[in-house]
Amino acid sequence: MRKKLIATIVASIFFLIGMPSLVKADNNGQTTTGFTVETIQPETQVDKNLSLYYISVKPNEPQTIQMKIISTQKEKKTVEIFINDAVTNKSGRIEYGFKKPILDESLKTPLTSIAKVKDSMKKVTVANFEEKIIEIEVTPPKESFAGVKLGAIQVLAVDSEDSKESGVSSRYGYSVSLMVTEDNGDYREGGDLRLKRVEAGVEGGKKVVKIPIQNYQPKVMKGLSAKASFTKKGSKEVIQKREIKNLDFAPNSTFQLDLDFPPHNLEPGRYVAKIHVSDGERKWDWEEEFEITANQAEKLNKDAIFKLQVVSWVKWASIILFVVLILLTGTLYLRKKKWQKNLQER
Repeated sequence: MRKKLIATIVASIFFLIGMPSLVKADNNGQTTTGFTVETIQPETQVDKNLSLYYISVKPNEPQTIQMKIISTQKEKKTVEIFINDAVTNKSGRIEYGFKKPILDESLKTPLTSIAKVKDSMKKVTVANFEEKIIEIEVTPPKESFAGVKLGAIQVLAVDSEDSKESGVSSRYGYSVSLMVTEDNGDYREGGDLRLKRVEAGVEGGKKVVKIPIQNYQPKVMKGLSAKASFTKKGSKEVIQKREIKNLDFAPNSTFQLDLDFPPHNLEPGRYVAKIHVSDGERKWDWEEEFEITANQAEKLNKDAIFKLQVVSWVKWASIILFVVLILLTGTLYLRKKKWQKNLQER
C-alpha cells in the first residue's frame, strides 16, 4: 500500500491541475533525488481518490496536514519545504514554481497567507532510509470564501557545497498541489473570463501587443483554446495572429497572450485586436481598439532588442550594385543596338 502511495504521489507531481515534476533522474530514468515524498491524507480530504491535498476548511478553524519526507539513500540529504501560490504562466499553464509571483488583483486571500510550514520544519535532513513527518498549518480567514485557493508544497534539495562553489544551482525535488475549499464544490466549474486592458509593450526584447485575459473566479479552468489577431484600424490585413490550445487557468489569475509586432520600426496609430476563447461549450469574444502614440512608438522601438537594422556597408553595397546593374544594362542595350545596325548595313 505504501509503495503504491509513493508511486501515486510521484506521478501526481505532473498533476492533473498542472505542475511538471522537478525530479532529477539518471541516464536510466531512475530518480536520483536521494529522497521522496508521500502525502498523508487528512480527514478533511474532499476527494479521497486524489493523491494531492484537496481539503475542506471552515472559517477561522485551523487544521494541520502532514507529509512524509523519506530518505532513499544512506547519505544525508537536506531539503527545504515551502508553499507557493498557483498562477497562470505565459505558456498558458498552471505554474507553482515562482516563490514570489505577481498575484492577480482578483485574488484577495492567497493560499500562502493561510497555509504555512511550521518554522521548525522548513528545513529537514534525512539519511539512511529514515522517514520524517513535516506539518503544514492551515488557518482560514474569519470571512468565508467561495471556490478554491490553489498552490503547492515545494520540497527541494538544498544546494550541495560543490554547486555553491561552482555557482551552478542543482536544486531539484517535488511539488505537491494543495487546494483549499469551504463549499466543497467542483473546482473545475464556475470559472469565467474577462479581457483587461490591451496595449503595446516590450516583452523578452520584442515589441508585442499585450492581451491580458483574466479568470476572475476562484475556479480552475482547463483545456481552453484561444485565437487572437490584430490589424491597423481601417485595414483588413492581419499584422499578426496566434492560436493556443489546451490553455489552463489557475483560480483568480491572468494569462497574457502576446502578439509580436514585425521587427521593423513600429508605426504610431490606432490598432484593433480580436480575441476568441472557448472551453468547448462556452465562448468569449472581444474586439478591442488601442492606440500607439508617436512618443510610445519611439520608446518601444528604442527599448526593443530585436530590431530590423540595416548595417551601413550593406546600404552602400546595395547602392553600388544598383549602379553597376544600371551600367551593365545600358552597355548590353548599346551593344544590341550596334549589332542590329551592323546586320542592317550588310
